[in-house]
Amino acid sequence: MARASVIVTFAFAHCADICPTLVHQLREARSHSRRDTVPIVIVTLDPWRDVPARLPHIAQQWALSASDRLLSGSVDEVSAVLDGWGGALARRRHRRHQPTRPSHFS
Repeated sequence: MARASVIVTFAFAHCADICPTLVHQLREARSHSRRDTVPIVIVTLDPWRDVPARLPHIAQQWALSASDRLLSGSVDEVSAVLDGWGGALARRRHRRHQPTRPSHFS
């Protein structure tokens, strides 16, 4: 069986700073490597808003290639994936009087 490499990260579409920067840096690093066809797999940290119907728009917003994958699912499904990677799905209040938002996973 052939082994395939992928780049896996976690992000969410409503993140205005860290997530878009991370995705851009991964695309740039890939373009400068000898293995520039390695797909990037992004698991959402916000299954409440990054629902499957929105994923094509988010992928376009982040300029993902056709081989890249942006994954979401139910809160329980995404939580199970994060558990497998040693993370946790959490929401926190960003600023007073604003709705909660997902916490970054590292």
